[in-house]
Amino acid sequence: MWIWDWIKNLFVSSNNPGTPVKSVSDMKLGRILKGQLPTARFELADENYAVVKKNWLLHPFYNYYKKVLKGLKISGWTEDFDCDDFARLFFSIAQACHAKGNTKNQGISVGLMFYVEEEEYGMIYGHAINVAIVDDDLSVIFIEPQTGKEKCLTESERESCWFVYF
Repeated sequence: MWIWDWIKNLFVSSNNPGTPVKSVSDMKLGRILKGQLPTARFELADENYAVVKKNWLLHPFYNYYKKVLKGLKISGWTEDFDCDDFARLFFSIAQACHAKGNTKNQGISVGLMFYVEEEEYGMIYGHAINVAIVDDDLSVIFIEPQTGKEKCLTESERESCWFVYF
């Protein structure tokens, strides 16, 4: 089976983000993100975004994303498929699920970001993860696409973010 046929066959109703909680304009989304990531450069590709539920993103969607990884025979981090590749695929699959839904919004409130991650023992390095605006209160959450877990960034990690794409 050709890969795109396989991916298309994975789409089922549980992977649809459903009715968005609300819609947010690119300007408002940018202001919300700027409050959390003050030094980052932003690229907002759409005029408006469907705001998704945090629960959908971290559970049904993440389980679906893991199936896509398995189908692509990606079992973990490698030199050829590292953090930015995981974040881009998470972002792209979320947008594809959104496109299959019945919403008038151009995009989904899930993006990707690059920042300097602090590790134990003072080690630091560049890292890519996903960022999302979720729920009625328009909360900002950070997601590690390699684990599906919500990530709590330190103030210096937030300030180190150099690029965000939605």
